[in-house]
Formats: sequence, structure tokens, C-alpha cells
Amino acid sequence: MFIDGRETEDKATIEADICIIGAGAAGITIAREFIGSSFKVCLLESGGLEFDEETQALYNGKNIGLPYYDLDVLRLRYFGGTTNIWSGVSRPLDAIDFGVRSWVPYSGWPLELADLTPFYRRAHDVCQLGAYSYGLGENSDRNAPALPLEGNSILTTLYRENPVNFGQVYRDEIKSADNIHTYLFSNALTFETDPNASTVSQLDVGTLDGKRFRVKSRAFILATGGVENVRLLLNSDQTSTGSLGNNHDLVGRFFMEHLSITGAVYLPSHVQPMQLYIQGDTSGRHGALAPSAEAQRREEMLNVYGALFPVSLRSGLKAVAPGLVSSIMALRADMSVNDIGEHVRRISADLDDLTLHTYQRVFRTRDVQHEYYIVYQMENAPDFDSRVVLDTERDRLGMRKVMIDWRFGDMERKTLSRMNALIAQAVGGAGLGRVRVIPDDGDSGWPPGVRGAWHQMGTTRMSQEPKQGVVDANCRVHGISNLFVSGSSVFPTCGCSSPTLTIVALSIRLADHIKQVLRTG
Repeated sequence: MFIDGRETEDKATIEADICIIGAGAAGITIAREFIGSSFKVCLLESGGLEFDEETQALYNGKNIGLPYYDLDVLRLRYFGGTTNIWSGVSRPLDAIDFGVRSWVPYSGWPLELADLTPFYRRAHDVCQLGAYSYGLGENSDRNAPALPLEGNSILTTLYRENPVNFGQVYRDEIKSADNIHTYLFSNALTFETDPNASTVSQLDVGTLDGKRFRVKSRAFILATGGVENVRLLLNSDQTSTGSLGNNHDLVGRFFMEHLSITGAVYLPSHVQPMQLYIQGDTSGRHGALAPSAEAQRREEMLNVYGALFPVSLRSGLKAVAPGLVSSIMALRADMSVNDIGEHVRRISADLDDLTLHTYQRVFRTRDVQHEYYIVYQMENAPDFDSRVVLDTERDRLGMRKVMIDWRFGDMERKTLSRMNALIAQAVGGAGLGRVRVIPDDGDSGWPPGVRGAWHQMGTTRMSQEPKQGVVDANCRVHGISNLFVSGSSVFPTCGCSSPTLTIVALSIRLADHIKQVLRTG
């Protein structure tokens, strides 16, 4: 059932077997795994069933590192979380992403791909992605073949796309479950523990209208995302040991974001069947260019994939180069043609033919749809100093706000350079055309428009040893018997695949583990 937390009796105590904090992809997935069980579940959601500006404003924070998005527009704070607007792009992490890579500091999961594969299959059903298959052979389509690339360094990899809105698709199921009580407009404030902070005794909850109540539970699962998971742990600093899970100063560190980079243009030498690679169609299955595991090891590069977008204002430039297009479009109404042309030249610097094609599409002088932007989604290397920390400023509930210090640098830059070169060799060697690299902007050392992909990961990383991370292989906070964390914050490394499918797989795995713990505990 759904309960408005604002109508709960002030200072009430709610008893449950499992308390799940956050009703996004992770929280809803875990709750569904307990439907019809003997366990009483309390699911807490900060927002309601629809967007609410006052609740959304609780996400306000600061960026103190590399340029990043405003934190109150980065995520959605109501039932369904950011699945209310996600693109649905899905693919499991690759086997190499789980292993220790000598050239990637702090790499290595306490899990292998094989450990997650059964849960990926179940997650596929939850995300309504169809058959669990990513091999080219089993997905072959003679009308949409893979490019016959030269060598084995660059492969065509597949991903699926189905933007399932968890808040809508699973709303009635959660609402009608007798053993799941979902409290809306109910904000987790602080965990309270025993004196040694080895067990969470209760969670304090508040509403924006001043109501306060508490939840007592056998197990608590924190599922509020890569930023808010950290915020609640750091704000729970009333114990003798300080913030929860932070004995080794690791909560909030290793913040990772996928880099989205329009890095090159693919210029085919002749007409080629490109249906497999064209982004934005409705097939639900797309191809992208990715380095093989062997190439990653040889080149000592991060994982990355390149999606292809036709060079056109509608489906290409406007979608994947907002740093360039927004400047053009925002000024178009108030500038003369010559003024806009000068602005394009200034912000594009030496983009060579790309500038020409951009100009041509803005003013519709000729069609250039047979050229393609290569848009990379790149792994962000774990960095100890890339982190989420608390500010001194507080929100309306009295919780300290967050500041994000996002960092990336030499390893990501090397990966971009090597990926451009490998794709150029693969298409050039096969006689398919050539690749034109988009030069950097002269200041940052990056092409224009480098940005994050709206994926916050790594801030409560999984590790075998407490000195290396915040949670163990079962997502339990090191040293705390009944506190678990779900979501992309537990990723030790992030690969290049969008995180939601892995979030759902880990959430199903965690639900199975908690069932076992509670039945035997």
C-alpha cells in the first residue's frame, strides 16, 4: 500500500523486517523480490508519485571540481527515481571490467562476470529487454550487418534500449502488495546505531512539513543513488566512530561518471548498410564500436564504446554536441547570418570540415547524412580524490548538503586518442573510409562539449577488505551487521556500459542474500 508520510502520527515508530530507502530502479527491484513473502517491507520514498519542486530542491548542492551538471537537475526525486526519464540503454559490464587491471589504479571487483550472469538474466526481464543475448551471431540480421572491420582490435558490440519507467510499470504491483508499505514524502535523515556502530537500531525519517517518525528494522537497505547514499552515511555521524562505514575515510571517494565525448567523424568511402549502428531508431537493438579486451590490455586504455550518429542537426549534432549546438541555437534568433557564422568559427576553432558541415546543417545548404559523429561513452578511472563531500550549508530538513569534486585526466585522454586511432585503422584497413578526429579546444585538451553521462558511481565501493572499500561482496557495509547499500555507488570500476542493468542485477542478488540472512538469522 501507499502511505503519505505527512499523515503519519508524529514521533511514531514503524516496525519492519526490511527497510528500503529509495524507490528508484534499485529500491523498486528489491521490493518486488519480497512481494508475497512473509517479510514486512517498509519502502521509503522522498517524493510522491509525480514530480514536486519542493522535494526536488532537496538535491541542491555544489560542484567544486571539473564542470558538472547542477545537482538538482541531475536526478529525479519521486517514485521511480531517474527511470522516469532514462533512455533505457542497457548492456552488462564486460568480463574485463571486473578484473584487476595493472594499468588502472584501484581496479578489481570481489566478483566476476560469471557471478552476476544469472542475475543479469533476471534483470533483463525486470528491464523488459527481451532475450538475454548480445552476440552478433545470435542477433544477426542480413539487412543490418556489422561492418567488416580490419583486425581484431575494434569489435562491434551490441546493446539494447527500452526505457522502462519503473515508477509507472511497477506502481500497481507495489501498491497492491500486502506486505509492502510504501511511505511517500518520507525522507531518511540519520541512522542510529548501538554504541559501537556495529548494528543500525533505527532510521529517523522526516517530512518537509515538520513531521518526524522512526523505522525499526532487521535490515536496512540504502538505495538512493551514488550521491545521496553517501550523503546519508556521512550525515549519520552521531556515533562514537563518526560517519557510518567511514572508518577508513572512503565513503564518498572514487566518484565516477561516464564521459560522453563527440570525438571524431566517420567518413565512409562508399554507401554502406549502417542500420545496425544508427542511434535513435526504434529497433531496441543497436551496435557500437568497442575495443577488444586484448586491445585494452595492449594499449593500456580504459573501456569505451563509440556510437554513430548521422551528421544532421536533428539526430546528430543537437543530440550529442550540446556544447556547440546550444550556443548556436540560443543566439540564432538574435544574430545575423554573419554573426552566427563567426560564433561557430570561434567556438569550433579548427574543426576543419566538421565546422563546414555544422554550418551547412544549421542553414540547410545540403544534406550530409552519410557522415557520422562517433560519440564515445568512456569509463572514468577510479580516483581517490574524485569525491562527494558534505557542505556546511543545510537543507530544509537540517541535513548537510553535498559538494561534488569530479576528476578525470591523463588516462581518459589517452583512451580517447588510442580509440580514435584504433577505429581509424579498423575502417581504413578494411577500405570502409576514414576517420577525422575532432581537435581539442586548445584550452582543456579535450574536444568541445565533453560532459558526464548522468551516471553517478563508485562512492561506496565494493571490496573484499574494509581498508579498500565501503561494502563487501554482498553489499553489506563493512563492520555493520544489518546495513546494506544498493546501486551504482558500490561499483569499484564502472566500465563503459550504462549502469542501470547492473544496478538491477546487483539488487536482485542482494534481495536473495537478505532473504537467506533473515531466514537463518
